[in-house]
Amino acid sequence: MEQRLPREKWNSEWEITSLGSICNIQIGSTPPTKRSEYWGGTHTWISISDMNSRVVTESQRTVTDKAIADGKVRLVRKGTLLMSFKLTIGKLAFAGKDLFTNEAIASLEIKEEYRNNVIPEYLFWVLQVVPLETEASQAVKGKTINQKTIKKITLPLPPPEEQRRIVARLEALLGEVKAMRQQVETMQQDINRLMESALAEVFPSQEQPMPEGWQWKRLGDECKTTSGGTPRRSTSDYFGGSIPWVKSGELNDGIITSSEETITEQGLENSNAKIFPEGTLLMAMYGATVGKLGILGIKAATNQAICAIFTPEHILNKFLFWYLRFARNLIIVQSFGGAQPNISQVVIKNLFVPLPYLHDHDRSLAEQRRIVAYLESIQQEVQEAQKLIEADLHAIEQLEQSILAAAFRGEL
Repeated sequence: MEQRLPREKWNSEWEITSLGSICNIQIGSTPPTKRSEYWGGTHTWISISDMNSRVVTESQRTVTDKAIADGKVRLVRKGTLLMSFKLTIGKLAFAGKDLFTNEAIASLEIKEEYRNNVIPEYLFWVLQVVPLETEASQAVKGKTINQKTIKKITLPLPPPEEQRRIVARLEALLGEVKAMRQQVETMQQDINRLMESALAEVFPSQEQPMPEGWQWKRLGDECKTTSGGTPRRSTSDYFGGSIPWVKSGELNDGIITSSEETITEQGLENSNAKIFPEGTLLMAMYGATVGKLGILGIKAATNQAICAIFTPEHILNKFLFWYLRFARNLIIVQSFGGAQPNISQVVIKNLFVPLPYLHDHDRSLAEQRRIVAYLESIQQEVQEAQKLIEADLHAIEQLEQSILAAAFRGEL
């Protein structure tokens, strides 16, 4: 929950206590990572990335009996509430069995004398609402709180019967909200598949019969391709000019009308960068956005991670754009190598593209325009539906926050 409920809005009739008063707080630890005898055992060792459900029982890494015997980890009993307090602050989960955690997680074991007065599930919910970072410091790698400030976290503590009522009410209401969210997310998945379905409807795969009058053509036989370049970064005179310079990370499967950086004429002349005309089709060949596409809406240069594709007069750039988007996964699979896929110009040139009615120039262009118009209409429908879905998800998030806030104002 991003917006937490300040103390002045808590139910004033309830007792106010501190986390350190009602819980024994233990911080986890990490055995020396270079000591192989401590790792790969049978004991669960939780890090923040493992806290993806309300109850955790499995971990990516495990520790050995020797790590325990040497005192390199600290036992957390089944049923104890866990809370992250470094980098990701306030992530919560219950230990589903006896386990161990790293030093970014605090275990909150209710003290013996409070076990009849504090319901663990109440603690789970209230810690999602009360402020945790009042005394947070900015660590080198991000926000953090420490054991001392965790102990000082204050929270409202109604009588046990009221805690149970709040927990039951929250879990009933938030269960309904969760069901709503799942329905909307299912709709979102269906909408995301709609564009792929439309592409598969329009374009044949190489395993399918070609529509009558269509032909497979090698892209390199029909189109010219090249790549851009990067001026030397250490020369400041090469950057900040009037020439837009597009990097592969800026390709977003749409029209490119601006660039994050610009280069100078001097930078252009002293590098492999070159100015491409408006309408040039671009494809990212490597990096995090490999396979992403764009069409230049302006004259611009690009870096070397982008393949520029120049379509002849008998092929619409948008038609080829949509086919490359359809074939993107296939291209990436064929180009896979190393830690991440890289697409080369050779692979792009050797790609076969289905083209309609090449024997009749006007008919071919008309069919390409029809396909482009159809796909763009589907894209517009998808984008409008996605906006509605995003609005629904935001409303659901706001509803969750309202329910939680109402519970601890005493209004639920």
